[in-house]
Order: sequence, then structure tokens, then C-alpha cells
Amino acid sequence: MKNIDVDLSRFNSFQSLSCVESYLLYILSTNNYDYRYLYALSYVSFSEIMNYFFNERKRFEYYNGVPRLQQIASKYNIILIKDFDKLSINIDSKHDYYLLRLCPEYIEETYGEVTWRDDHYVLLANYNDSMWTYINDDPRDCRTLNYNEMLTAYAGSLIRIDLVSGITDKMKDLLLQGFLDSMSENKKTFSIPSVDDIIAARNALAVLRILRRRIYEYCFQFICCDFMVDYLNELDKQFSLIEYMRLRNRVNYSKIDNMFSTLQQKDSKIIEAINGKMCENYG
Repeated sequence: MKNIDVDLSRFNSFQSLSCVESYLLYILSTNNYDYRYLYALSYVSFSEIMNYFFNERKRFEYYNGVPRLQQIASKYNIILIKDFDKLSINIDSKHDYYLLRLCPEYIEETYGEVTWRDDHYVLLANYNDSMWTYINDDPRDCRTLNYNEMLTAYAGSLIRIDLVSGITDKMKDLLLQGFLDSMSENKKTFSIPSVDDIIAARNALAVLRILRRRIYEYCFQFICCDFMVDYLNELDKQFSLIEYMRLRNRVNYSKIDNMFSTLQQKDSKIIEAINGKMCENYG
């Protein structure tokens, strides 16, 4: 197994929807992979995101509107990824990296909070016969446990990741074509529902801001995307406002409704501009 240098600030740069995505990006980053190419398949329309949370009433932690980054990396043979259910922590030194699933009870006791999902993983940074060091993405933490402590924290399953190849020019071309196809498809649109659930509003905006920042970072490799910056900053600002309302229990649904209506109009213009510039230069 490859040891990992611990640098929790790396997480600042990642646009991830799950802990596994975060750790994959961490692994690729430490090996100098330009992981931004994996963001190519991250376009979903504004109305699809709203429909997912307000009409279908699904949850953020199980959002499946875009392929997971590990699925893309596996499909293009950048990594090999496999999950196992094992009562003991079985680390094979010939493989590169391991994610260990932790018990919810350990997470709550250690960090004073519960995770989004029951199947939360940490990235094993290094280990020996007596000590195990892991990296946690949220809350950000690096912690060393002895073997018995690690066994107590371990929830009985692990994910193994091996690096197979770099991100080749052929892969970049295929991902670019996938991006152009997703942007040009006539996707089904939905009427924007009235906002009646603060959690759904928070989750919809959380997904939107991650996916739009992915598009920004991906497209910036091809075109100047400075025109997106104000919109991305506004998404962050409005997300913070919704979180403030939720935490203070001072929810103004009329204000949130207007917010989403305005964001939809701005989002449509941004996506139209991205589509035009990318298709004009690379379509």
C-alpha cells in the first residue's frame, strides 16, 4: 500500500458529492493527476435538480443525477476499484489505496455528529503492525489509532483503489465529447415547483453549486469562464442564507421561491453561454 502525505487543505479544491469522491480526488491530486477532466459529465439542468428534490423528494446523500467520479475513472481505466465486506481489516501491500468504512457510533462519539450516510468511509494514509492513520473528509481530520481501536471503529467493509493509467489525450477527447453531448441534448424539462421544504431547498442548492463549479473548472481548461464567477459566488451566498434560515428556524418561503426563480434565469444564461462557447470551439 502506498503511504499518503497528509494535507487536509487539499480538500479545499475538490468538488465532490460524497466521501468516496473526495478521497479519489485526494489520491489523484497527490499523484499529480489533473482530476478536473473527471468533471466532464457533471451537467444537469436546473429543473432536473429541482425535480429530484422537490417532486421526487429524494435525499442529497443518495443523489444520482450524474455519474459518480469513481465510476467515470473506472470506466476510462484510470483506476481499478473494488469493495469488500470483511470482518477483519485485510490490507494487501501490493495494492495502492484503501478506504475503510467506520461505524456510525464511532463517528458520533469521536466527532460529535452523525454523517450524511451510514456508509461513511475514511482514507487509510499509512499503517504498520500497531498503528493506523486515516484521513477524514468531513469533518476534516487526521487521526492515528492503535490496532484494537481501529478494529472497534471499523464497520466491516472496505474499498480498494489501484491507479492503472494516467489521463491520456484519448481519454480527454472522449470526455470532451461526452460533455458536448450532455450539453446539447434536449433533456426533459420540468416546471419549477414552489419551494415548500427548507431541507429540499438546501440540498438542491448544494448540488447545484457543486455541479456548476465543476463545469467552471472543467471548461476553464478550454475557454475563459470568468463570466461564471459572479454566479458561482451568488450560489455560495444564497446557500449560506438558506442554511442561516434553517439553523435559526426563520424560514421565509416566499423569499426562497423568488431566489430560485432568479437563479433559474441566471443559470439558463450561464449554461447557454458555456454551450455556445464550447460548441463553437470544439463541437
